[in-house]
Amino acid sequence: MDALRSRLAKLEFKQQESVDSTDAAVSASPSGTPQALGATAGRWRDAADKSRTMEDPWAQRNIEDKCPEERAKRHRFNPVMRKWTVDDILVKMEKEPFAHGAMRNCFRMKKLSKFTHEDWQHASNYVAKSYIKRQPKDSYFDDVQLQMDAKLWGNEFNKSNPPKKVDIIQTYIIEMVDRKDKPIYCVEHLIEGNYIKYNSNSGFVSDTHRRTPQAFSHFTFEHSSHQLIVVDVQGVGDLYTDPQIHTAAGSDYGEANLGVKGMALFFATHQCNPLCRQLGLQPFELSAHELATAESLKTLAMDTLTTCPTKRIMEMRDAPNTRQKLIAEADHRLLTAVRCLEALPASVQRVVTADDFARAGAYDGTTESPDSPPPTAQLCADSNHIVSSRSTRNDQPLCSLQEKTYRNKYDILGQESPDSPPPTAQLCADSNHIVSSRSTRNDQPLCSLQEKTYRNKYDILGQVHMEFAVYHEIGRFSPEPNVLDALFHVDCAARCGHHEALKTIAQIYLQLLHDILPGVTAEPTAAHHHQGLRYLHQSAECGDRDAMVILARRLDTGDGLLPPEQAESRDELDKKLSTRSWPAAVEWYSRAACLDAAQENPELVPTVGPDNNISIIARQAEMYREGGHGLAVDKQKSSQLYESAAEAASEALKGKLAAKYYMLYEEVLYE
Repeated sequence: MDALRSRLAKLEFKQQESVDSTDAAVSASPSGTPQALGATAGRWRDAADKSRTMEDPWAQRNIEDKCPEERAKRHRFNPVMRKWTVDDILVKMEKEPFAHGAMRNCFRMKKLSKFTHEDWQHASNYVAKSYIKRQPKDSYFDDVQLQMDAKLWGNEFNKSNPPKKVDIIQTYIIEMVDRKDKPIYCVEHLIEGNYIKYNSNSGFVSDTHRRTPQAFSHFTFEHSSHQLIVVDVQGVGDLYTDPQIHTAAGSDYGEANLGVKGMALFFATHQCNPLCRQLGLQPFELSAHELATAESLKTLAMDTLTTCPTKRIMEMRDAPNTRQKLIAEADHRLLTAVRCLEALPASVQRVVTADDFARAGAYDGTTESPDSPPPTAQLCADSNHIVSSRSTRNDQPLCSLQEKTYRNKYDILGQESPDSPPPTAQLCADSNHIVSSRSTRNDQPLCSLQEKTYRNKYDILGQVHMEFAVYHEIGRFSPEPNVLDALFHVDCAARCGHHEALKTIAQIYLQLLHDILPGVTAEPTAAHHHQGLRYLHQSAECGDRDAMVILARRLDTGDGLLPPEQAESRDELDKKLSTRSWPAAVEWYSRAACLDAAQENPELVPTVGPDNNISIIARQAEMYREGGHGLAVDKQKSSQLYESAAEAASEALKGKLAAKYYMLYEEVLYE
């Protein structure tokens, strides 16, 4: 978050006491020119004339006469300097709230401006908000900081020159120093007009079908490198207030920050509109089933817009039979698509199976040959760019400028050898950094800031896909759990390099027990077995100890590897995964034995049972003693390993096991 804030601090930010919606239009003219200055002066004159002629909506409340004048301390937050400033002001506030929400009461208030010279008749109207239930004072300051940070993102959005500029209204804290206990309030200008909630922090999308609010939320997700997203967008027109920010870490910005769960809920209902494409925002990857269901929901909302209020549409979204009807309609559309494919010429026809559907959308309808590189990155035909296999749609840009720079940099370095692990993510030796598998040259830094940002971005995207999978497994988006869509998002998360997803999808495809998403299964097909082994190898490369042990045992025993005939026409990795190799097994056993799972992640428990370190070390000693399958006999190495196993057993207070290995140590030593 500090890195994001330092980047945003470079944005031009001007503290203002009143909201002027004409600044964005003026900024389009070159600053300092007579035309721009004249236009600015003219707009200020028009605004001043309009303010004098407008009627006070609270005139009948007679606040200036009925309410006493009170002193208050105003706390304003500067999001650029990350500092608070305090000054004294005079206010008049009603004692009773005029409105309330789920958490806060709203009070009418007038604040005396320094320019009105104690003329309360021309004092500005404000809304003062306080929590219904008593909250720590820090909660108020956090709310203001959140809204001012969101205001910076509004300024960043406007720099992309959208058709309609946005602004988040300025807010601050007042402390009523003359009252008992000195209560505090969040204060902002009264916004006059039709107040609309465009989206929420839990996935609700308004039926107004406005493009700008939804594109603004999507913009913050993409341009923060997936570190955060601004949601709960509401207000009058494109003047917003009370937003919420979800961060990847799930910290900061109060309890309403739902983290990556909130990001997943936003994209569950968000449909990219033409403005998203104009701004170059990458669509979030959804399965064909999800896209069809979302389109059905959109059509239903459009058909009922003129006769059905927002509340009714939300009821229809949440009604189980309506959802079942929409899901059935989506399935019918998929069946129709399959029939259309069957009618195509044989040269372009392909068979759509359940296996294809599990990965629907991941390859954009193209069949990938088994020996194709993982869809994380593949070379274009002209070999000038590396493009994502997901980014082949005509309605989206190839990739952002930052991604192009990163990808072109490594395209110049040359293509990896086929047996190299995919450059999605690989742990350093100290497991504290994620580095590219290509960036191992001595003449370049191990991992630049740009590379870290790029990798963190896709790791967060993987987390969002994993949350999607969890929601589908528990039936959050449908009356019953949706296994196919859950499997689709786990696969997406794995292709983003998410470590838990890599291990989970490997266990699912290989028909192994898995703790995460235990209800998600896949058909035991040859394609799944092949993909599962590749994901297992990638998970082991990323430092997962369980994956290392599973892979080592398969290479050790030869069970569960690829059939030799299946790997003949494929890359070097597939050939390695089809051959029983004790040298490779010893290497993975060694790496697993050296890796303390509890130290790497306190939430993980070291593997117990037959896969604990004692048995792993003893198995290596046995392999060096016997030799075979490419491993030369090494009695000295075997004796050392038996001795290490005996010492580990002694430390674990396993006396009989320690005695057994000490005996084997002496046998090998004198052979």
